[in-house]
Amino acid sequence: MSIRPRRSVLYMPGSNAKALAKARSLAADAIIIDLEDSVAPDAKRWIDIGSGAGFPGMVIAILLADVAGARVHCSDSDRRKCAFLRGVALATGAPAEIHADRVEQIAQESLLPVDAVVARAFAPLPQLVELAKVWIMHGAVGVFPRGRSAETQLEALPAAPDLTIDIFASKLDPEAAILRARSRLKARS
Repeated sequence: MSIRPRRSVLYMPGSNAKALAKARSLAADAIIIDLEDSVAPDAKRWIDIGSGAGFPGMVIAILLADVAGARVHCSDSDRRKCAFLRGVALATGAPAEIHADRVEQIAQESLLPVDAVVARAFAPLPQLVELAKVWIMHGAVGVFPRGRSAETQLEALPAAPDLTIDIFASKLDPEAAILRARSRLKARS
């Protein structure tokens, strides 16, 4: 097996269909598509539950480095990962605040206001929605990449009459999906 170094990486917002079509013809070694941008385009205050090594929370923070008022809270219980995230934030000037604790242990109201809450591979959907509900009910958009099992996960979700949950096809894998959860009381367009 040969390893080919990546020399050029192109970042593209997932909400721009024309740019995505053009990207297919470019000579970049890799293309990174910002999927969160397509479901929460105006969000500048985020929380990433279970940040791990920083995807997507730290990536979002780096992209928001020059946006006034931007703040991305990255939470993870693994202190080594949090030390890494602090180093990345310092090196890049990303507006990230790192919380080395389980999200259940954080005073959730202290992180308000939040425009969007994201979690990738963190917990089963019912548990994730319950944890994120405090922010969603205050007007945040929940952005939850759920892979190919999104439909099955939605079926397992207990009735949530106070939420609207939309499903978006992944731009990378047509069988995968991203879920967007919003409060019916404070739903944003």
